[in-house]
Amino acid sequence: MNSIDNSARHPYSYQPMPVYEDQRQATFHFGKQSAVKYKMDLNLYCIKKPKQTFFMRVNNPHLTSWGIEQGDMLVIEETAQIIPGDLVVIEQSGSLLLYEFFSAEENNLIFFSLDSKHDNLRVSSLQQVRLQGVVTNTIHQFRGRIKSDRAVA
Repeated sequence: MNSIDNSARHPYSYQPMPVYEDQRQATFHFGKQSAVKYKMDLNLYCIKKPKQTFFMRVNNPHLTSWGIEQGDMLVIEETAQIIPGDLVVIEQSGSLLLYEFFSAEENNLIFFSLDSKHDNLRVSSLQQVRLQGVVTNTIHQFRGRIKSDRAVA
């Protein structure tokens, strides 16, 4: 029988992480099994339709007013239906741009650009834009954005 070492084929390992509640927990014991209700796989939490999902790393520095920063990873689900309030990804001239779908009134679909350097869009149908999908989640890093040598032990 031929045995294959999966760690050699896949540079990333799957390691479920413990999940804790922010309230209703008598004591916090990091690493103790008694405090863990279940282990969470981020794929199960962030991805509902794996075959229609892709990731987009944000390089645009002009989205911070929307809470999206450079280096954030967006989870995008391809869809043909959108509702007002959705953050959507539209392809324009080879770039993926973020818009908020604002409204659908009187045969007009209105999209607000999340980047003030790009114009808002007003179209009569979704076929007039290259809709790539809807933002379902964002992965936002707090620590490590600013390099500091002043760590406290």
